[in-house]
Amino acid sequence: MYYLRFLLLILLLPLVACDRATDATATATSTATSTATPIPEPSPLSQIPSVAPLSNVRTNQIVPTKPLSPQPIRIVATSLPQPGTTESASKPPQVVPIPASPVLRVPPGFVVNVFADNLDAPRWLALTPTGDVLVTETRQNRIRLLRDANGDGVAEVKMNFASAQNGLNIPFGMAFADRYFFLGNTAEVRRFPYAKGQEQLTGSGEKIADLPGGGYNQHWTRNVVVSPDNRQLFVSVGSQSNADAEPLPRASVQVMNLDGKNQQTFASGLRNPVGLDFHPKTNQLYTT
Repeated sequence: MYYLRFLLLILLLPLVACDRATDATATATSTATSTATPIPEPSPLSQIPSVAPLSNVRTNQIVPTKPLSPQPIRIVATSLPQPGTTESASKPPQVVPIPASPVLRVPPGFVVNVFADNLDAPRWLALTPTGDVLVTETRQNRIRLLRDANGDGVAEVKMNFASAQNGLNIPFGMAFADRYFFLGNTAEVRRFPYAKGQEQLTGSGEKIADLPGGGYNQHWTRNVVVSPDNRQLFVSVGSQSNADAEPLPRASVQVMNLDGKNQQTFASGLRNPVGLDFHPKTNQLYTT
């Protein structure tokens, strides 16, 4: 399952309208319950970067790859200069032409092919309990269900799993646990009754947690993951500004029961945590 998730992420990363790069490595402990703060209005969908739908002629074909050999980077906080003692660094992106023969770098032994195309700015992926793939098309307030029925690595089935009529409002993260489907909207967490094999949500579910909506520079993503013991829900919330002290739950990872109760701050000081997942062996929580 983890290999499949990795491959799907590789396929969709070129389509993602990314926020400014931000890396966070956190060793976090629980702190006191966060105080309630006013919930701002969610960012309008028109502010989400627009990406043209993909039309990829390589469907059913293998994508060229070469081995990837990543090297670890370690930053020690005590070795950094004091705040305000150095000039601000700036390294804006540079647009370069697409190479004539682009190649993806992947770990040895991996093979990449196009699983699905013609999606509208896909942002996040989740696997259903039956192995179908869910993808959020945030600008459309829509979740698509993709199914590879014959196991050839290409989705033959593409259908709507949920839409704005189900209460989707700038959706991002998705998770399953305890006969429920959990969704991270920009200003809330919702849960829906879910039966294994269900192909479409019914109703608008219930709101189990309020969150501050939107945020600085499109920090609107709200990811949700369930703990390995299926007892808690972890939710990421981006910062409102770029460098100010943030009132909780901004710039943090929140943890709560599966019904939204007992919400606490699990980790804070994270500018814009987007990716959330547990290590399959150590059960430690990682965020990007």
